[in-house]
Amino acid sequence: MKAAILLDAHSMIIEDVPVPEPGEGEVLLKAHSCGICGTDMEFYENGAYNPHWTLGHECSATVEKLGPGVKGWQPGERVVVNDLFSCGECDFCKRGLESLCANAANLGIHWPGAFAEYTKVPQRALFRLPENVSMRDGALIPTLAVGHHVIKQAHLEPDLKTLIIGAGPVGLSVLAALKIAGVREVVVSDINEKSRRIAKQLGASAVIDPTTEDVPERLEALLGAQPRVVFEAVGKPGTILESMDTVERGGTVVIVGNCFEEITVNPITWILKEIRIHASQGTASDDFTTTIGWMETGRIDATAFITRTISLDELPGVMQELSAQKEDIKVIVNI
Repeated sequence: MKAAILLDAHSMIIEDVPVPEPGEGEVLLKAHSCGICGTDMEFYENGAYNPHWTLGHECSATVEKLGPGVKGWQPGERVVVNDLFSCGECDFCKRGLESLCANAANLGIHWPGAFAEYTKVPQRALFRLPENVSMRDGALIPTLAVGHHVIKQAHLEPDLKTLIIGAGPVGLSVLAALKIAGVREVVVSDINEKSRRIAKQLGASAVIDPTTEDVPERLEALLGAQPRVVFEAVGKPGTILESMDTVERGGTVVIVGNCFEEITVNPITWILKEIRIHASQGTASDDFTTTIGWMETGRIDATAFITRTISLDELPGVMQELSAQKEDIKVIVNI
């Protein structure tokens, strides 16, 4: 089968590799569409955990072959994959905290990914894709599920004043989830003009360009107060500290952007403001069932997220291009 292989940082080729064989409780999938995620870009730019690796985890596909012990599925069924493979047996899973599973593995990180014609996954990772949702749009569901998971970390109400810092795919998925939840005032701050424009399209009450506007002053003018909840979706020390400074006294900060850098802080600011700091990681099964329902009932405009589609053969060149510029929101690879 054809697969995109990451040889090393900034080095990807298309290669012919064996089709994987599904084991006990596993399903072989014929991949159809797979989104390029920020995590894929991190590995492309820095190298994967394993040599000669296949990335890709935001996947829609059809069932190709059932491994031993798999029941309830048939070849040809259309599916979307929860790329975080929880075990279902540990204490976290039993408490409904699948995203914190003690034995979790991820498609495209610990398991060979879906930038390939075929991939295999555990049966419990599969969700049926409604017939009225295209395979291309289905590949967006894992991103939307992250947004749903994020907003569960904050108490929401219609009059809540909120700020999202960062309007990449995750920030925009948080925005979409907040609007569906009925939150009226959602301000979005991002340095990218295209991202701000899409945020307005998805229902942001206002957008801010932090490179040209004073963010606290603009928020005061827009909201009449500081936001009670701030969602940080960039993952940089500066924006994480900005979220702590910007949030209202007694408010909540939810950090979702992956940050791998150390941050120097003076916690007295947080203490005096009595702010709550939450983090959000991954997804759980209910995030997928909810967002699949959004797509099925037309509550999400997938075209607002997807800036272009490419072929698998184009992927190495596009990864190099994306590493040099960050203009795209979501690129979908048609396998």
